[in-house]
Amino acid sequence: MKNRIVGGIGGIGGIGGRRGSLQACSVLIAVICVLAIAQPAAAQQSTWTDSTGTYQVEAVLERTMEVDGNVQAVLVDGEGLEIPVPLSKLCEADQKRVVAFMEKEKAAAEARAKAKAIADKAAKDNVNAARTDRGNRNASEVTSRPLGLPIAEKKIQAEPFDSSKAIRIDKDIKRDDSGQPTENPVFLVDVSAEGIRLLPDEQRKLAMILMDDSVEVVQKRQAVSALAESWPVGRSDDLVAVVINTASSQDKSLRLGAIDILAARDPDQSLAYILCRVDDRSFEIRSRAYELLESLGDPRIIPELCERLDSPDRRKVGRVLKSFGSTASPWVLPWLKSDRNKTLLDICHLLGDLGGDGVVEALQQTADASESLLVKAQAESSIRRIKENESKAAAGKQ
Repeated sequence: MKNRIVGGIGGIGGIGGRRGSLQACSVLIAVICVLAIAQPAAAQQSTWTDSTGTYQVEAVLERTMEVDGNVQAVLVDGEGLEIPVPLSKLCEADQKRVVAFMEKEKAAAEARAKAKAIADKAAKDNVNAARTDRGNRNASEVTSRPLGLPIAEKKIQAEPFDSSKAIRIDKDIKRDDSGQPTENPVFLVDVSAEGIRLLPDEQRKLAMILMDDSVEVVQKRQAVSALAESWPVGRSDDLVAVVINTASSQDKSLRLGAIDILAARDPDQSLAYILCRVDDRSFEIRSRAYELLESLGDPRIIPELCERLDSPDRRKVGRVLKSFGSTASPWVLPWLKSDRNKTLLDICHLLGDLGGDGVVEALQQTADASESLLVKAQAESSIRRIKENESKAAAGKQ
């Protein structure tokens, strides 16, 4: 079945020189010794039991926090979900484990502070020597290369969204038992030969390379990179169409480069073709697509994204939805009817970030109805966060 879219067409900056290197080494050794004491052993998953002995979860104790004067243990399960549990709700043995953890954390924090003080003093002592060794030369500095073209961040204000404007993808994508795609979605559009002929010489040649199936992949990758740097002034529908088709290429690098160009050069009309890459087989491309969608901040993607809230990428989906605030809540709330506790935990946590009309009431109903201690704790935690945020917002308006 043909796919169809509805709703739219290490480095480190050197200190420089050798003076002071012996002193720096000795200080480094001292810092390492202190940090060796400060660093806890790698945490291992273990079983945590509630005070009734009824509920258990395999998780790692990540940290503790204080809420309304009460200690909460923040557990992280195998999928990375944070689960805040009041200390009093844990069994006696686990409460002792949490207290011991807090004492170790306190000692480690003190050791880290001592190490920082040593390092800060060393940096201050060596700054003059470093400047002398550099002389008039600029320090070499290497920075990481951006994954794609820079996208300006847009802050979206929570406001009602007209669902009739939503982008929908009519897809026929095979998936494995875990929900991951087993094939890449292909979305192709028509390209006018006359439109390509009217392009400036450089862009026309690049477009022809991308359209020619006989051209080697390496040359096509070079063409995508060159096109990203030499995009013509104004919008060219046919050049955009060439890039859209490139986003369905069998080559991962071409798909990645193409969605970067679409996000930077044609985010409004080509949004649907960026959105469809969240169903790509490549983890890297799916991650980049979610990153671009979050940066673009166009609410037309909300309903389609919400259909993936029980997918393996649901936390990436949640991160994008979080950027829309309460605008996304109406499409997330129905997921509170899920019969899967892991999904419910994620949804309760996400709604705590989103807030909005009716969210507190819905979370309270979930907390009252659920038999899972973890779901109850997460729902109640999200309710507190929403109320705290509402209080802060009200205080800010006064």
